[in-house]
Amino acid sequence: LLIVGQRDEAILAMLGVAAVALAAQYAPGGAQVWALTRTPPDSAERRFWEKVQAAAPASIRLAAGGAADNVWPALAAELDRRLADPAQAEQAPPWFLVLHELHKFRELRQEDEFALSLDTDKTGTEPAGVFRRLIEEGPAHGMHVICSCDSVSSLGRFLSRKLQGEFEMRVAFQMSANDSAVLIDSPQANLLGLHRAVLFDGREGILETFRPYALPADAWLEQAASALARRKSHHRPDSESTAA
Repeated sequence: LLIVGQRDEAILAMLGVAAVALAAQYAPGGAQVWALTRTPPDSAERRFWEKVQAAAPASIRLAAGGAADNVWPALAAELDRRLADPAQAEQAPPWFLVLHELHKFRELRQEDEFALSLDTDKTGTEPAGVFRRLIEEGPAHGMHVICSCDSVSSLGRFLSRKLQGEFEMRVAFQMSANDSAVLIDSPQANLLGLHRAVLFDGREGILETFRPYALPADAWLEQAASALARRKSHHRPDSESTAA
């Protein structure tokens, strides 16, 4: 899923709730959700991400600020492992990379294509190379990317049109007719109001206008955390009896 626009709070809400919802769909500790953000340490946005991580600590791993640099080797190793053994990859739990504000991750900018073709090792192991491999090869092996960017022009500095096309689902907030056509093959995002977005589903070939939810309150996150904690306790007797 690729989200593009300048409605910061709505996009933050979409990404955060998506992380919690993904964690809730699988057994505790099953799916891994890697949340990357470059928000300032004492900002409201960082505190929100910390609460999202606390809602499902067994499934959501938050890498904020410089800590995000340490995530790429782990993602590359897991992707390589799954590529080497496709049969095992089919049984492996899914991994999700939730990347907040792509435009703040300078290390992910695309370089000159000719230079990349001469340095295959860099393409495969450096953050930018790992990011592109996840987009191209990850979905078929249970590794998926959800990311946001502030504009179509910024997006072009990080992802080629071909890589943008790998995202089957795209969300566009209000933008120019030209940018809208580039992102979702329609000028429809130019007609949106301030509190609307449009979802492009490439697999189904549909465009759907919707109103994003507001940023969830602390009470909602606390309720989600409590529900997920109860679910974890329900799973424990089965695992203990199996071990016994």
